[in-house]
Amino acid sequence: KKDFSKALDQYAHEGFLKFVPKETMVLIFDKMFNDPNMKFSLEVPTILKVEEYPQKIQNVSYAKVFYSQKMSVELADVVNAKDAEEKQVMSYKMAVANSNEDKNWKFTVAEKQQVELLKQFLPEEILTDLK
Repeated sequence: KKDFSKALDQYAHEGFLKFVPKETMVLIFDKMFNDPNMKFSLEVPTILKVEEYPQKIQNVSYAKVFYSQKMSVELADVVNAKDAEEKQVMSYKMAVANSNEDKNWKFTVAEKQQVELLKQFLPEEILTDLK
């Protein structure tokens, strides 16, 4: 059983959860992973690069993590009762990892179209690769 609430507590940035509450994220994940008409899976990410020296900003360490991840979605054709259709996508993304004590790191996926939201809880200088 997937414990989305625990995963969010452990790995999600608190600032992000102010904009999208944990309860909403749990509902979204539950729907994605438990919809009987859809099989959704994410492979373990492959880390491509981690910033060698994390930036220390206001006593918080930040590091950029570049990774790739394969996602598969299989949709059942419930209208025509045909075979399911599967789509696989490989994505390449950047995440921002942060920690107050250089342990218990939290992660935020950082995409260019989210810069304005991300600036609400992450230092702008850590987002330079997204501009």
